[in-house]
Amino acid sequence: MIEPDKSLSQVIKLSREYASTHGHEYITLEHVLLFLIESPDVRSYLDSKKIDIDTLREDIVVHIDKSATFNEEQDAQPKRTHSVDRVLSRGFAQAVFQGKQKATGLDILLSVMYEKNNWATFRLRKLEVTKEDVDQYQQKTSQDQGILEGLEEFCDNLTARAEQGKLELVIGREQEIDDLTHIMARKTKNNVIMIGDPGVGKTAVVEGLAHIIVSDCVPDTLRDHTVWSLDIGALMAGTKYRGDLEQRLKKILATLEQQKNAILFIDEAHMIHGAGTGSKDSSMDLGNLLKPALGRGTIKVIASTTWEEFRKSFEKDRALMRRFHRLTVDEPSEEVCLEILQGLKGSFETFHSVTVSDTALELAVRLSKKYINDRKLPDKAIDLLDATCTRVKLDVDNSDKFITGEKIKQELIRVTGIKVIAEDEESNIDLVSVEKQILKQVYGQDHAVKKIVDRIILAKSGLARENKPIAQFLFAGPTGVGKTETARQIADSMGLQLIKFDMSEYQEKHSVSKLIGAPPGYVGFSDGDIGSGVLINEVEKKPNSVLLLDEIEKAHPDVSNILLQIMDDGYVTASNGKKISMRNVILILTTNLGSWDNERNAIGFGSNEKSGEDDRAIQNFFSPEFRNRLDAIIKFNKLTTDSIISIIDKNIDQLNSKLVSKGIRLLANDIVIDWIIEKSYDPKMGARPIQRYIEEHISLPLSRAMLLSDLTNKTLEIKLQEDNTVIFEPVTIDELQHN
Repeated sequence: MIEPDKSLSQVIKLSREYASTHGHEYITLEHVLLFLIESPDVRSYLDSKKIDIDTLREDIVVHIDKSATFNEEQDAQPKRTHSVDRVLSRGFAQAVFQGKQKATGLDILLSVMYEKNNWATFRLRKLEVTKEDVDQYQQKTSQDQGILEGLEEFCDNLTARAEQGKLELVIGREQEIDDLTHIMARKTKNNVIMIGDPGVGKTAVVEGLAHIIVSDCVPDTLRDHTVWSLDIGALMAGTKYRGDLEQRLKKILATLEQQKNAILFIDEAHMIHGAGTGSKDSSMDLGNLLKPALGRGTIKVIASTTWEEFRKSFEKDRALMRRFHRLTVDEPSEEVCLEILQGLKGSFETFHSVTVSDTALELAVRLSKKYINDRKLPDKAIDLLDATCTRVKLDVDNSDKFITGEKIKQELIRVTGIKVIAEDEESNIDLVSVEKQILKQVYGQDHAVKKIVDRIILAKSGLARENKPIAQFLFAGPTGVGKTETARQIADSMGLQLIKFDMSEYQEKHSVSKLIGAPPGYVGFSDGDIGSGVLINEVEKKPNSVLLLDEIEKAHPDVSNILLQIMDDGYVTASNGKKISMRNVILILTTNLGSWDNERNAIGFGSNEKSGEDDRAIQNFFSPEFRNRLDAIIKFNKLTTDSIISIIDKNIDQLNSKLVSKGIRLLANDIVIDWIIEKSYDPKMGARPIQRYIEEHISLPLSRAMLLSDLTNKTLEIKLQEDNTVIFEPVTIDELQHN
């Protein structure tokens, strides 16, 4: 059974209440007309006829007051007259015959015009309202409504959303919006394709266009236009058979052509290539279906895509591209991005029930720009601010809902994993503590560690060049003196991840492709992770890291050449054209060049060792342009006796840490330490033989002793026997205190 729509139900309800409130005996056609003229569709019709609704309302009220009869009983409800019942029945029947689901106010108005000998009908005819006129207007309205419903199934009306205040105000894109309006006001080639990196605000530019259309700040050629955003996913959903998708799009295009003042926005426009065909090379995709409409100039189209997808899809289809004017949307500057965040500040505060400081906004822009390299402003700054507000809102233990710069820093640390973000004096103190932490693990290289930390402090303070890695070092020195360990400790102390490559795996010329990807035409090119190269993939996953290229002299010279771009410009380009930022990477190269030459005895009297051979070897191996790009060449010294003792103590401590769960503690006296030094230390081999000797002559005998006897919860002293083997004797607390 057909029902009245919401506005008509309200008309019937209000007419009854009006008659009841005034004590009228009957609900007449004039009662219904009094509220019918307030119905949106009827009011729209009367406005189109330029009828003064206020005057009409006053006339109806005067007539009701003169002609109404009153109920004698106080609580009696008014009854509908036969004319009211007749009008409602006729109006509902008309709606059924037209195939409607619900009756509207226009159906009732048309029914009123069929009445005879009635004041309401007479008054409307006096205003030149006829049933033919109402019927014609209703048909046109139904057609327009059907068009809107067809568009709204697959498109989003951005203009209506802007009018309702559902779109955020667009800030900082005035130039792009102005360029867009100028292009669309042209006589020919008035379709636009916007190209820019993800997150720079391409969609926001179109939303800005919708805003200025609503505010009537556009040229006459764009006035009263409607911006429709095409949902390609909804367009493709449910298409079972070939031709369904094309039929839908052609219907949408025909509808837009009928509307005339319509602008179609296609976001992620690269999806139209191959859509509905399963092939990027098909001649029946959506892009080709758009060409005739674009060629006729009957609709205006705005498309948006990224540079990567533009090169893959649009650049190859020149017939489609010539119908578009290209508009580049670049990443906004930090100043413009700050304006954008200031404009969004109120909406974030309202949604999250927090208060955001201006310092927090500034840091969100600056820190996201510096440390988040896989996305663009303003997207990454907005995300950082939103994530911080969310964390503060959900923290039930903290009643302080004020977003400070410190909270922005804490959230960035969670996102990037960087513990040290030097933006103030406090963070510089953290870097000093980094030096102390490294010196606790690396012995005998104090000068090298200090020089390394000094360069990192310079970079973190913002005084070094910004378009380079944080620091780039060449660690030179004999094997086993702590070069690799220093790199590992830098990563651990600064909260960075370590990316290590053993360069002995890259001795061949073609091995460069393993780092930056296979060249075009070779197997693996553009094949996901494999085609991008291991260096590209690792740095992309860990943009804030320590990159260690161990024993760089063993790699092919071409590998060293790709480092020039990294050290000079702070990014590396993969073979497929992808650029990866290296500006938050600490680049460390290690080499043993010249160490063996220094160790060789000199000819003649005097010193038994040569000096300066390492400098000559480095100069001969590395080109001047390579050495010139390094921040410093850090020379690691041979280990002294004190350093060796510290290293032995460190190894014993590491062994004790493994025994904690069993309650066992090892003690090594000076005799044992001297014995280890005598048997294992070789100045030419560094500290590595010491570790191997401890494993073979202490760890292995201890493991056997643990299997043969119960040593749990005991303190054991390592005792050296005459045959150069060790035993483990339990020691009491009294004996320890006595010793």
